[in-house]
Amino acid sequence: MSPSRPRWFKMSVAAIHRVGALEAEAGMHRRLPKGLILMVLYCFSMLASQAQIPSAVPQPSPAPPPPQITPDPLGRDTPLGTVFGFIKAAQEENYQLALRYFQATSRRKPRQEDEKLVHQLNMILNLRFGPFLNQISKDPAGRLDDGLPADKEKVGEINIGETKFTLLLVRVSDKEGGKIWLISSETLAGIPDFYDLLGFPRLEAKLPRWLVDYRPWSMPLWQWIAIALLAPFAFGLAWFFVLLARLCYRLVMRQRNKPIEGARSLSAVGPITLLAALYLHYRFVSLLGASLLYRQYYKLIVGAMLAFGLYWVIVRLTDFIVARIERGLAGRGEGSAHSLLVLGSRAFDALVFIAIALLVLRSWGVDVTTALAGIGIGGIALGLGAQKTFENLFGGVSVISDNVLRVGDVCKVGNQFGRVEDIGLRSTQIRTLDRTLVSIPNGTTATANLENYSKRDKILFKQIVGLRRETSADQLRYVLAEVRRLLYEHSKVESATAQVRLVHFADASLNIEVFAYVCTTEAEQFLATQEDLLLRILDIVEKSGTQLAIAAQTVYLTRDKGLNPEKTSAAEAVVNRWRENG
Repeated sequence: MSPSRPRWFKMSVAAIHRVGALEAEAGMHRRLPKGLILMVLYCFSMLASQAQIPSAVPQPSPAPPPPQITPDPLGRDTPLGTVFGFIKAAQEENYQLALRYFQATSRRKPRQEDEKLVHQLNMILNLRFGPFLNQISKDPAGRLDDGLPADKEKVGEINIGETKFTLLLVRVSDKEGGKIWLISSETLAGIPDFYDLLGFPRLEAKLPRWLVDYRPWSMPLWQWIAIALLAPFAFGLAWFFVLLARLCYRLVMRQRNKPIEGARSLSAVGPITLLAALYLHYRFVSLLGASLLYRQYYKLIVGAMLAFGLYWVIVRLTDFIVARIERGLAGRGEGSAHSLLVLGSRAFDALVFIAIALLVLRSWGVDVTTALAGIGIGGIALGLGAQKTFENLFGGVSVISDNVLRVGDVCKVGNQFGRVEDIGLRSTQIRTLDRTLVSIPNGTTATANLENYSKRDKILFKQIVGLRRETSADQLRYVLAEVRRLLYEHSKVESATAQVRLVHFADASLNIEVFAYVCTTEAEQFLATQEDLLLRILDIVEKSGTQLAIAAQTVYLTRDKGLNPEKTSAAEAVVNRWRENG
C-alpha cells in the first residue's frame, strides 16, 4: 500500500490539470509559459503547507474538571461543625452519632465504655468549656496561625489546678475522599482522668433520679430548676452588696460634712444592681454544668442584658454631668444653655444606644454593614423630609450657643415685643404686653432682626420739649441753661453724654431736644428717673414765664388793602417793553 501523499501535493497536481483544462477550453495554439505554471504551483504549495502547519502542532487537552467534593452530612468539614455536631448529638443522648465525631483508635472498646466516654466529654464541656462556639474556626482548613500542624486544631484548653485538658481536633481523610475533622485520640485518652476532678457529677449522683433522668429540651430537670431559682438569689445578693456600698458611701460623706449629690433611696434598684446580678447569675450557671449548647444562647441573652445595663450606667452618668454643668451655668446667670445641654445629652445617649445595639447584633452574628447602610439611607430620607424641623433645631442651637437671648430677657423679634419665657429646641416663646404667648420658630429667630432690651448697659432718655412761639430768646436761654444744670447734677444721669439744644422752629412751637442716658438697666428705675426729670423740666419752663406749646393754630385778623395798582402798572409796562425789543 502506497504511503499517503501530503495534501499540498494533491492540490498542486489538481492545479496543473486545471491549467491544462483552461488551455483546451480556450483552444490556445500556444501553451502558457512554463515559468507562469511553476509560479502558480509554488504559490499553491506555500498556501497548502501553511494550511497544514496548524494541524501539525499538537493542541493542549482541556483540563479535567475539579472533582466534586460532597459536603460531609454530619458537618465535620470545619472545626466548628465537628464540635457543634458532637455537643448536639451528646445532648440528645444519640451516642452512636456522637461516636462518629471521635477519631478511631486501634483498640476496640465495648459499647458501654464508648457511651460513657461521650457522656464524660459532654460533661467536661458543659462544666468547664469557656469560649463561645462562634469563636471556633469555620474555615475547612482551620486556623493556620496557631503554631500547630495544618492537620491539627486546638479548640480550647481547660485547667483544674495543675491538671490541663486540651480539646484537640485532627483532620483525616474520609472514606468518600474528603477531609473531615475529628476529636483526636489524644484528647479522648485524657477524658476519664479529667472527668474525675469534676465536682458536680458527684452532686448529680446524689439527686433523685427523676430530676436527672427527666431531660426537657435535652437538659436535666434539676438544672432548669436551679437556673430559675438562681435568678432571684443572684438579684437579692447583688442588691444587698449595692446596699452596703451605698451605706458606706453615705457614712463617709457625712463624716466629711459634704452633701450627697443625686442621692437616691437606699433600696432603689439601679444599673449597678442589674450588672452585679447578671454577673453572679452567669457565674452560678457556669458552675451548674448546664448544656454548653444552651449556654451559648444564654450568653447571648446575658450579653444583651449587660449591654442594656451598660447603657443605663452611661445615661445615669450623662444626667449627673449635665446636672452639675447646669448648676454651674445657673450660678453665672447662663441658664438658657439648659436646652442645649438637654439636646447634647439626648443626642449622645442616642448615639451610645445605636452603637451598643450594633455591637449586640454583631455578637449575635448579624451583618451590621447592612444596618449601617440602612441608617445612612434613613438619615438622608429623614433629612429631606424634615428640613424645617432641622432648620428650627439648628436655629435653636445657634440662638443658645450665641447667647443672644436668655429666659427672662425683654426683646423684640421681628415685630413681636415681649419677655422671653422659654427657649426650646423647636421654638422660642415670648410673653407680649397683651399677656399673650407667641411661639416663634427658632429658624425665624436665628435669621430675624433681634433686639434685646435686657442687654442694655444704660437706657436712653430723649425728649422734645416744645415751647410756644411767643417765647423770647432770653426765656429760651434760661430754659436751656437750667435743663442742662438739671442733667449735669442728677445722680442717675450720665453727664458726659447729656445734651440740651434748640433744634427746630416748628409751625406752632420752638423745639428743644433733651438727650441723656440714665445709668440703670432696670425698667422700673428708668421710669422713675424719667418721671422725675420730666417734672423738673416742667418746673423750669413754668419759672421761665413761658408755656409748653399746644398743637393749635393762631388766626390774626387784619385789614388787607389788596394789590398795589401803581406797582402793578409799572411791572406790566416793563414786560411790554421786553416784548417790543424782541
